[in-house]
Amino acid sequence: MSVLYNIRNINELIFEKCCNISIEFPEISLRGEIVDCKIFKNNSGISFKIKDEYGMFNCKCWSYKNIDIFKIKSYENCNCIITGYIKTSYFNNHYDFILEMNKDIIKENEKSIIKSLKEECENRGYFNEKKIIKWYNIKKIGIISKEETQGYNDFIKQLKIEYEIKLKEITLEGINTENTLIKAIEEFQEEDIEVIIIIRGGGSTIEISNSYDKISIFESIRKSKKPIITAIGHEADKDVRLLITSISDMDYPTPSRLALEINKEVNGKKIKEIDEKIKEIRDKYMGKEYMILSIYIEKWMRDRYGATIIRIEDIDKFIIIENNERYYKMKIKIRDDNEIKITKEEMNMRKKVNEGIKINNINIVKMIEKYIEEDTELNNMIKEIINNIENFEKIEGDIKKLEDIKADNYKELYKYYINEKNKIID
Repeated sequence: MSVLYNIRNINELIFEKCCNISIEFPEISLRGEIVDCKIFKNNSGISFKIKDEYGMFNCKCWSYKNIDIFKIKSYENCNCIITGYIKTSYFNNHYDFILEMNKDIIKENEKSIIKSLKEECENRGYFNEKKIIKWYNIKKIGIISKEETQGYNDFIKQLKIEYEIKLKEITLEGINTENTLIKAIEEFQEEDIEVIIIIRGGGSTIEISNSYDKISIFESIRKSKKPIITAIGHEADKDVRLLITSISDMDYPTPSRLALEINKEVNGKKIKEIDEKIKEIRDKYMGKEYMILSIYIEKWMRDRYGATIIRIEDIDKFIIIENNERYYKMKIKIRDDNEIKITKEEMNMRKKVNEGIKINNINIVKMIEKYIEEDTELNNMIKEIINNIENFEKIEGDIKKLEDIKADNYKELYKYYINEKNKIID
């Protein structure tokens, strides 16, 4: 027959039994690597873990016991001996045993497990010859992670590029991570994907390192024919804190950052290509419009002054005229009774308008508008071209299929590519 407890009673009972277990241990010493040090608020103490090849144990030390907690912190990732008593901890509905130090820490050597592993990787050349990944050329990706976990969901939610994705689920933490991860990498070698991404969200850096920092995993990554990217842990998890991030071909601090960087690189490339296309269309359109505009304005100048204006120097005695592909040398005869009245303002306008046409600057060309106010066919054509050029820069995107637009319909092509650029930016 079951016994009915309330939650408070059962917690108190379990805590009491844990305390009874802890007092059975005498003063003990543990040898291992100091990791995951966290100094308490107001420097009142420090928590850390001591680990060896068989596992880890939680530890704590209080400043009031006259033990230098900053020395403990300075020995992080070093092999040490610590001494104290087993205590029971109860926090956030979780029971645990902790070694509470009562004597100063003893440092044995600098040779931590992770540092030794790093040296081995350096000797094997695992940090060299990384494969290059150009995201804008990638179409198919393989992901090694677990569906409906925070890291995987963050990546998928932030990714704005359409890829063909294949997912292989693995154990993200613990003794099974090593084998399932290696198996997934090996299987992807034979599948139709171009890059492999290992995704694992945040958590205990020590637990992540224990699961992923294995020489067999590193060997599998370096042997892979396909580039392998890691997005594991936290922003600060680098180098000896999480060695796999230095072994992979490319690493991103978090799954979200990976997605955002892919978006940035791929969309940046797309925008650059679209901008080049927009410039090409604009240059073709403007070239055509300014050529027509120059013809109309030249005709307007001839009509206004009765001839083409040619500048000569005092030393010039002849000019050469081309007509119907034949050239004629004409002697210059300047007579005062042939002089016509043209103001300096008009000549300045003519010069600047011609410069504006040459450099495709419609704001300069518009100087002519106050001289073409009369409603004539030629004046209206000049105004229309000026208006066309000004309005072209204001064209907004339009949704239309590219194959439905004629190659010389520059306005519609311009609208199409503006729309494509806006879709990426939005």
